[in-house]
Amino acid sequence: MIQHEIQEICLNLRNPSTNIVIIPENQVKPEWRLPKLNHRFVTRSELDNMPENHICDVIGVLSFVGRVQRSKKKENREDFWSYRWIHITDGTSEQPFIVELFSTSQPEIFENIYPMTHFVCTQLKVVRNDTQVPKLLYLTTTNESRVFITRGQRGQSYACDAKVKNFIQWIKTKTDSEEVNAVIGGYYPYPPVPETFSKYSHHVKVESLLTAVSEVRKVIENLQYREQKRIAVQGIITVVKYARHNCATESASASETPRNDSQPSTSQAATGESHSQERDGKQHQDDRPINSQCFQTPSTSSSPSRKRRILQGTCAKPVAVPQPEASAQTKGNKPGTSITLQRREVTSVSIIRKARRTLTDRWESQLWRDKRFDLVDHLQYSRVYAESIPRKFNFEHRKFLTQQYNSQPAKYIPPEGKPPKLDEFRSALSLGHFEVTILGLNHEIAIDVAFLPMYSPEDVRTSQIDTLLTCMNYSCVYPREVNVNENLPGPKALAGDIIKAAAELDREHIIGILDICNLGDNKVEVCLQKIYTPKNIS
Repeated sequence: MIQHEIQEICLNLRNPSTNIVIIPENQVKPEWRLPKLNHRFVTRSELDNMPENHICDVIGVLSFVGRVQRSKKKENREDFWSYRWIHITDGTSEQPFIVELFSTSQPEIFENIYPMTHFVCTQLKVVRNDTQVPKLLYLTTTNESRVFITRGQRGQSYACDAKVKNFIQWIKTKTDSEEVNAVIGGYYPYPPVPETFSKYSHHVKVESLLTAVSEVRKVIENLQYREQKRIAVQGIITVVKYARHNCATESASASETPRNDSQPSTSQAATGESHSQERDGKQHQDDRPINSQCFQTPSTSSSPSRKRRILQGTCAKPVAVPQPEASAQTKGNKPGTSITLQRREVTSVSIIRKARRTLTDRWESQLWRDKRFDLVDHLQYSRVYAESIPRKFNFEHRKFLTQQYNSQPAKYIPPEGKPPKLDEFRSALSLGHFEVTILGLNHEIAIDVAFLPMYSPEDVRTSQIDTLLTCMNYSCVYPREVNVNENLPGPKALAGDIIKAAAELDREHIIGILDICNLGDNKVEVCLQKIYTPKNIS
């Protein structure tokens, strides 16, 4: 490894103030005897063989730009590092560079990068761990890192590098249609945690290794704006609910503890403010299962028991229900059929559809039915906000999207015209998300969290991302090796697999790794990153 000597130059802020003049490279005189800038560019295909802590430079096009997040420099200090995760593609591999980009001496570039931009970053350090599953491999910036954003590399000191020239030739073959594969913002579960909890514990302080479910609210209340923290909690998975892609934004909680209309919810946001998340009567009807053998039969009366959306009977797992016909009327209907019968038929079909959706999209354990009424507290943090969902990048609205996933500006900038809404942009998550309820080991406190699996054949962020199914020793949501002619399973089939895998953990004690982020405006994101079962604790 080449060692560089670093000399610090102190500049006066005043009396007299420092005057810095940037000299173009073509005006540098030979008699100054300045050393040549030696760049060490590597391609993505070469990165796999680079040792840990190796210093290198990269060039490519941005395919994913994550949101700005913050982490404390020291645990008990109020100083923060601002950083974001980005993906850089150079055409030499199907896998992108994964870079942890910190905001240091170039905040104006850090806050204005977006996908489809030609990106150069120097003096990056390799971070890798080949013994971990999945393997850990990414780059992180150093104090000497410099960032360049440009459409053309002419005039730059690295323009004559052979690998830079190869990238320029490759980028000329690309078209604007590549925009469809570019993604911006959203929750990004990286770096992945190790395959066993014992390996995870090696990198965490003993006093902060496990967090009691009762202490999660306190952890959330202490988070500052855009601060992200990873914690581990113990409990039992009791409810899993699938939220489809079309309703994946700002959904309600996975499991609602029955309470009177006048009783406030025990869920609180970062400031401790209570939020009531009562559903209306229609939503309660939609979630009521009606299988006659395993579940409670729906009642048409408006009794108070309607608020108890519980799966009754001995059958607790989802049951496949044949899909009914789409039309409410049969072809054999006679003209004299009464309107009353037609309405009953439409109502019957509607109930069957609701039952099928409930049975295939939700699993609830018997333990939850027994304990949910006796809970002391129920923390409801499964709501998925617009800022948590990655979006397909739209070059026309690049300025708006960049602002949405940056931190709040120090000075108010009025919008130009009528800005669009973030919900109007297409989500990059084709699978939607899941709402998971974890019951504490004392059976007195429960917490609802969100799980956003990465599944999309065109999703550039799926690289090296672990999923819930792999945590459960189940088949992976995003297969690493798929034949060209093989069709990937659809989101609905994969959602059923995830719910089935969760049902197999009934009554098992698990350790869940949660990523918590304060999004601002009393919005808190709590996402399930990984599950450790008794088989992979040690």
